[in-house]
Amino acid sequence: MKLKKYLALIRVSAQRAIAYRMNFILSTFITFVLFFSSFYLWKTIYLGRDSIASDSWDNMKTYLFISFISSAFLSWYAESSLSKKILDGTVEMDLVKPLSFQGARLSESIGSTIFEALVVFILAIPIKLIFDIPLPAEALTWLLLAMSLVVSILCKFSIIYIFSLF
Repeated sequence: MKLKKYLALIRVSAQRAIAYRMNFILSTFITFVLFFSSFYLWKTIYLGRDSIASDSWDNMKTYLFISFISSAFLSWYAESSLSKKILDGTVEMDLVKPLSFQGARLSESIGSTIFEALVVFILAIPIKLIFDIPLPAEALTWLLLAMSLVVSILCKFSIIYIFSLF
């Protein structure tokens, strides 16, 4: 079955993300630094105010938190992976395999995205608790967020794929 091959690529890609720990740690650290710098910038802007243009500080904290989590889904692993394959010539081995080249690269991208997202979710729990960040209660909001993340991942992959082939 063809799907098994792509699922195996997803698994291998997640394992590869684990193997290159320093890459992952630096990427996660940068994401945290960006979150904390944005958080404290906006905290300073909201200092002494309950809201700005009808947006409350709680809404801004929620927005910053969700954008922090979303950024974990949109890593640049796929770009570096495909670029390395092209530069070192191993792309020719992928082209002779009985798999769709684009489907295989998408599977690799999904594998690394799943691993990175799981780790960031685990690390996001203490941030949510420490900063007392309110989350949306409506199920529809979470469903729409999940759908937008899937579409974002596919768009990001498509852009990276096209430019990597150039």
